[in-house]
Amino acid sequence: MAGDFNHANLKVVLPRLYQHVKYATRGDNTLDKVYTNIKGGYRAKAHLGQSDHVSLLLIPAYSPIRKSVSTIIKTIKTWPLDATPQLQDCFENTDWVFFEHEDLEQYTSAVLGYIKHCSDSVTVDKRIRVHPNKKPWMTGDVQHLVRERDIAFRTGERKLYSTARTDLKRGIKRAKMDYKGKIEDCFRVNDSRRVWQGVQLQTQPPLGRRG
Repeated sequence: MAGDFNHANLKVVLPRLYQHVKYATRGDNTLDKVYTNIKGGYRAKAHLGQSDHVSLLLIPAYSPIRKSVSTIIKTIKTWPLDATPQLQDCFENTDWVFFEHEDLEQYTSAVLGYIKHCSDSVTVDKRIRVHPNKKPWMTGDVQHLVRERDIAFRTGERKLYSTARTDLKRGIKRAKMDYKGKIEDCFRVNDSRRVWQGVQLQTQPPLGRRG
């Protein structure tokens, strides 16, 4: 609510409204005021011009996460189409007797190290940019549908844009259901490690704010 409040104070009538203009707008008096129901929701900037009632410039005090938290660069492993057959072939042609040892810890460490070596040899490292406001269900397929919708919008063809929007909505719904199932599966199995992973998926803090 904005206006020229010469002889009125809305706080008396509407105490739950908050006034955001803190500087004089006419001489030494603050007559032009802006009220909202959000305390500290806006910041009044320096006024524009020198008219009788100066123009007000208010900007939201809220700073989006994408602007307040820096983007994170992560390195992930991608599995090419032929990675799984290559890994299976590697294991089938491995002489596992070579790793046997009386010390169980050393035996386990050697086997796990070899498995990691085989996995690294068939996978490809890829650097990705992770934005702090990225949703956990935002998969590569959904991002592709978003790009397709944007391309359709730029073409100006209504039918093509409508189809792209429908495909995006279905893709988002499918991705959310898959993510929901992924979390629920962590609690269905009798595996404490998977249960803990499910808890982490639901309670992990936003990127860039982890202690």
